Amino acid sequence: MSDPLARYINQPEPGHRNEESATGGRHDEDGPVAPSLGPAQSAQHQAPHQQQSHAGQPSFGDQPEFNPPVPHTGPPRPERYGQYAAAPPQYAPQVAAHAQQGYQQQYHEHQQQQPHFDPESTAQFYNGRPVDPLQQRHRAAMEMSSVVVRPSGKLRPEKGWRRWLYLLTRINMGLSPDEVYERELFESIRKVVTPPRGTAEGFYVAVLSLKGGVGKTTLTMLLGSVFAIVRGAAALAVDADPDAGNLITRARKQTEKTVAQLVASADQLSGAIAVREMTNQNEANLEVLAGEDYVDAQRPFSADDWRTVKEVVHKYYSIVLADCGTGLHTDAARAVLDSAWAVVLLCDACVDSARAAALAVDWLRGHGYMDLAGRVVIVVDHTKPGKSPANLEEIKAKLAAQVGEDRVFEMPFDSHIETGGEIDIRLISPEVRRRATEICARLSEWFDKPRRV
Repeated sequence: MSDPLARYINQPEPGHRNEESATGGRHDEDGPVAPSLGPAQSAQHQAPHQQQSHAGQPSFGDQPEFNPPVPHTGPPRPERYGQYAAAPPQYAPQVAAHAQQGYQQQYHEHQQQQPHFDPESTAQFYNGRPVDPLQQRHRAAMEMSSVVVRPSGKLRPEKGWRRWLYLLTRINMGLSPDEVYERELFESIRKVVTPPRGTAEGFYVAVLSLKGGVGKTTLTMLLGSVFAIVRGAAALAVDADPDAGNLITRARKQTEKTVAQLVASADQLSGAIAVREMTNQNEANLEVLAGEDYVDAQRPFSADDWRTVKEVVHKYYSIVLADCGTGLHTDAARAVLDSAWAVVLLCDACVDSARAAALAVDWLRGHGYMDLAGRVVIVVDHTKPGKSPANLEEIKAKLAAQVGEDRVFEMPFDSHIETGGEIDIRLISPEVRRRATEICARLSEWFDKPRRV
């Protein structure tokens, strides 16, 4: 038996005709038909209500009342679409108030028994703090991006017996521990350089020593070449020696222009192409700004010259190395130190030269460069073949006490460097290349730690 309340579940709004009319659902196209409730129809409506009252359903009494509609005094209601849009409000049957309240009470009790889920309830709090639902969705996406994905295969070895095994048998043993270590060094060198706040300058390194002939210019070329190759971008080496250095003798000379011409025409230089015309470039993509020839030089390289060079090139090079002279008391050396993020000190594999390197660190601490003294890397260079008569382990230990054990490096002797000509990184021994790479990786730890401005 059908539920007599089913017809009232979707109760029409007052003023609109119910979907099932008293005439059996018929509707004349010419106009609405008034319902007629005779004795027979009254009995038919009364019987189902009486049967449902025995089943525990609310009773409607003897007969539903049809009260006259209350006139509407408010703003006009919007018309409904469909065939009952124009139905007069007085023909909508009115359910008894107590019956309607009884059904609504049962309906709400049924709704309360159903599980309720708020789709944003889980996004309202995160670690006990309120969180915007949109931020919660973004957080979920970010957490998903941190999922570790296993590599689909092994990289082919390029060195050692693993490489030969792969070439002969196609058995891929993966990279050797040495290759993995080298890739870690490369990853450090490729870090992004973070300039000081409010500036756009690159990473400046001062390469200096208190004694000549210890390989300062050579190391400048080595470090610059490694930076250029690994980072895949041009690096710049500047001859900042006031006594007309020989940096260009270690590079491939492509132009007769020097730092003096760049300073003289600084106002006319605009763009990377114009600056590139002033420099030389080697096979490693390292650009070299040559110093003035000692015979032709009208004056020594000064602090103003360095500031002008820095103002011109800072837009185009993220790595700049300055090949300084052998003194620290000159104005040019002070200007370079004021711009430097780090210092590379050179010394020979002898006691006298190592003592000079330690004195240079003390000088930095005592002359207003305390922060820079904490960014010093010392390189003990073997400029001659054979074993040094000095105890190198003791020398390195004393230097490590000044700057830290991880900032002291020993550079092996290399026959290609000894020739005194152009340095080709491809002809350098693997040991020297690896040591230069390690020094660059150590310097790269300050890429995201700008100097104090």
